[in-house]
Amino acid sequence: MPAKRHPDMANQYPQLPCLVPNYQQGTFNVAQAMKMDLQFPSNIQIPVGSISFITVAAITICLPLYDRLLVPALEKITNQEGGFTFLQRIGIGNMFAVLNLLVSGFVERKRRESAISYGTPDGVAPMSVIWLAPQLILLGFVEMFGIVGLIEFYNKQFPNHMRSIGTSLLYLSLSLSSYSSSFVVNVVHKDCHF
Repeated sequence: MPAKRHPDMANQYPQLPCLVPNYQQGTFNVAQAMKMDLQFPSNIQIPVGSISFITVAAITICLPLYDRLLVPALEKITNQEGGFTFLQRIGIGNMFAVLNLLVSGFVERKRRESAISYGTPDGVAPMSVIWLAPQLILLGFVEMFGIVGLIEFYNKQFPNHMRSIGTSLLYLSLSLSSYSSSFVVNVVHKDCHF
């Protein structure tokens, strides 16, 4: 008789759509920032590599607010521990990933149009790097819901003696996402002759 599987364990890779944008945005945001005005407000120059701090700040600010304010209210409404199921949290992370890519595409289109109309030889747009803040905040929400939801899923749904396997599945997902992101970047560079 085959072992009975937990119903949620059959869906152990719903996080790949959530994680691929994380890796894609990790390189793309830096590339975008290199072609934008790094002066903020007018006398401080933001280092390009520091732009991802906005994501960390969004997680640092929003995760405690979510955990202390929103979760108790959701628990009263849904009568469920944590307010959402683990897969619902991962799904919310996936929705933020899609929204993040839409916002990122909009910002890149505006940045590109601005760079073309401004006409500098190096392609730098006269747009402030702060335009990247919404997509970086959304990326923080992707991590806050998707990845934290995955960690909770693995720690609470797996038996005690299998939790290390659950954590290794998370890191396997992260590595698959990284390879997928690298594949996409290589295909784009090859096809666009960069």
